[in-house]
Amino acid sequence: MFVLAPGVATLEETENNHLSLDFAAVAKDSKGLPMGAFSRAVDGHLADPMAGDIKTKGVRFPGIIELPSGEYTMIFAVRDNIRQLIGSVSVAIKVP
Repeated sequence: MFVLAPGVATLEETENNHLSLDFAAVAKDSKGLPMGAFSRAVDGHLADPMAGDIKTKGVRFPGIIELPSGEYTMIFAVRDNIRQLIGSVSVAIKVP
């Protein structure tokens, strides 16, 4: 699950609540080889109630990567296409 805090994603109110984000994640094994990936683009104009939710609650976006048992490094990245900013985080995970 990608979670962006309120105020992180750019919402162009003067452009009919335009939102444009790219989400990506990759799981790498202990050798650094990619074992699974996810990506999705979100680009559109939001209705006022949904724009209000993004302003107050932020953005939550699901993504699924199925992995066999093992230890992985997950890398998550989000690109705000309006401001042309990228943020990423990596975390070690263990799949039972």
